[in-house]
Amino acid sequence: MKIPRFSARPDENDADYCLRRQSARMLARSIEAAWADCGHQVTCRVAPLRNEEGRILCYTITSDLQNGLPS
Repeated sequence: MKIPRFSARPDENDADYCLRRQSARMLARSIEAAWADCGHQVTCRVAPLRNEEGRILCYTITSDLQNGLPS
């Protein structure tokens, strides 16, 4: 199985990539694109993380990867 080279952050080295929805979307799309280049269709979704009052603190990325690999 061909596996894309992994980087824990966007190429731009943007340290707050999950503090803003737009940056999290960029990261999600880059994950999908990296797997697509290896011949796998992966779906990523941006989801807000909220505190007890419902205020959005930051964003996380969920995907259909299982143990870091396509299912």
